[in-house]
Amino acid sequence: MKKKIKLYKMKTENKLKRDETKNKIIDRKAISKICAYMFSFLLVISILLSFFLNMMDITILSESYITSRLIESDYYNNTNKTIQSEFEQYTNQSGFDKSILENVFTQENITNDINGVIHSLYQNNKYEINTNIIEENLNRNIVKYIEVNNITLDLKQKSNIEAFKDVITASYVNNIFPKDIMDPIAETIQLLNSFITRLGSFIYALPYVIILCLILVNINRIVTTLKYASISVLSSGIFLTITYILLMKNINIGEISIFTKSISDILNLMFINIFNEISVFCIIFSSVGLALTLLFSIIEDKFDFEMLSNKGINANKWLYKY
Repeated sequence: MKKKIKLYKMKTENKLKRDETKNKIIDRKAISKICAYMFSFLLVISILLSFFLNMMDITILSESYITSRLIESDYYNNTNKTIQSEFEQYTNQSGFDKSILENVFTQENITNDINGVIHSLYQNNKYEINTNIIEENLNRNIVKYIEVNNITLDLKQKSNIEAFKDVITASYVNNIFPKDIMDPIAETIQLLNSFITRLGSFIYALPYVIILCLILVNINRIVTTLKYASISVLSSGIFLTITYILLMKNINIGEISIFTKSISDILNLMFINIFNEISVFCIIFSSVGLALTLLFSIIEDKFDFEMLSNKGINANKWLYKY
């Protein structure tokens, strides 16, 4: 009888110990999961922030990117045509012959002035378009036209010629880069550059810091850490995909019309290029995230099954229940 009582006590104690062990494992696992979910959510945010920051850095905040888009959209030649067209309109209104516009400016002048303006925007410098050459060439052509046609000018006509020259030079400057949008664009670029300079390194490093935190939370379960990181990548891909679809649905990409036609063309080209880049990353993030999530989930389940079986616990029941 005593032996039976002793045996019963031993069984009871063993059961209590097993239950206590199970409860500790459950509590530890629950806390780890809560922390893992929290860090996974933060990882999604950090991945998206890094992605958008990188997209800005290599597109709208890159002088070389803007220059290449100018070339691709034929902005230099289109600007030349626009200036020529406006000059001819003003010349017709003034009563002069179109010959006074010959060799007033060259394609090289336009290219250099546009590149100078773009460079000044990114270097936070003030760039003044030099119109002296245009004024000199235009004045020489007008004087030649007056001499050839034996025209005698009175004071009013002389004043009108000076006003005409002012209109021509103002038209040139405004078509190179409209002054009313120069300051807002320059301020925006400098603000974004300042933001990246101050916080860029922190934002780029943030995903690695969060992954390190995930590793510490699951210090003995590296596969679990990789699974949560993969889920974050997948979630980022899903978010980007949804954002991409909504933007494509509500914005007529390629049909934006703002300021001049040349500027509209380059903006449309930039938006198309950026959205194409986003669509590629949507596919990459979603497919890679899904594949890795499935892979590490399978590996994790196998690892848990073997670990629990080695401890003498019914692995199938345990995994199903918890």
